[in-house]
Parts: sequence; C-alpha cells; structure tokens
Amino acid sequence: MSTSRGDVVLFPPLRACLRWAATFVFWLSATIICMTIVSRRLRSQALPEFWFTQPMRLPIFLVGMTVAFGALIFVITWACAPTITIEGLRGVSISGRKAVLPWTSLDTVESTSVQGLPALVVKSSSLKKKVLMFTLGIDRRAFHGALARTAGSNHVLTKCFEPHDA
Repeated sequence: MSTSRGDVVLFPPLRACLRWAATFVFWLSATIICMTIVSRRLRSQALPEFWFTQPMRLPIFLVGMTVAFGALIFVITWACAPTITIEGLRGVSISGRKAVLPWTSLDTVESTSVQGLPALVVKSSSLKKKVLMFTLGIDRRAFHGALARTAGSNHVLTKCFEPHDA
C-alpha cells in the first residue's frame, strides 16, 4: 500500500476481488443451471450427460472462472489505483485519463458503483476533474490514517473513511 516515497496507493486486496468474483460466479451459474434444468424438463429433454459422467467438470470450470474473474478485477483496480501524495490525490478519471487533484481543490466525494464494484468519485469543481477510487475490501482505518496525515483530519475525503463504531 505504501511506496518508497511514502505515498499511499489504494487498491483492493486480491482476497476481496476473489470473494466478489466468487459471489458473482455463484449466482450467475446457479441461475443458468436452474434455467437449464427447467427448460429441459419443460421440453421433456434429458439433462446434459456430462453432469453425470463427468461430475467434476462443472465445479472445476466455475473455480477457474472465479479465479480468472477475480484476477481481472484485481488487475483493473490496481491499474486505476489512486495515490495519496503530499501534493494531493493522483489517480485515473472515469474516462481513463490521469489526473492530479491538489488537496485544496477537492470539494465533493460521491459514493457510486462501477459495474457492481463499490467506488468513490472525488471531484474538484475548480479544476473540473474527477478521480475514481475503488473501495472494495480496503482497510478503512489504515487509509483514514494516511489521509489524516496528508490531507488533514477535517478534509472531505478523510471524513469519508472515518471509522464507524458499530
């Protein structure tokens, strides 16, 4: 999470990406399997033969899909990871362009979701730029501490990561 210059990079851990992918693949495959069973029963057709002759084929395929999808999510969020520097927030806009937003210019933070992945859009109205931050599975306390040290404890972005007592 930290670089050699002391900057902090925000990207989700691989475990969180795999967990999200596993949930997605599970519900997608459960839906497809149920639809296959219902449609074949309604047409009086037998279920696919390999379900019985090669029972491990489908679980191996689903595990492979989960790992591949989770790794893809990790690589995408790692490539788009914003960096907290002394100067400000350096990251990628929604359109894919690199942007550097000084701490004093950041004025709005919106919670959003990009293709189901939780994210924040950090805006600077004076520079008319936006930076996208994926927040899937991040350590909120550690990131809050890094933001408090660089941007200040009263900064709008720091307040988004304040720990909540449950």
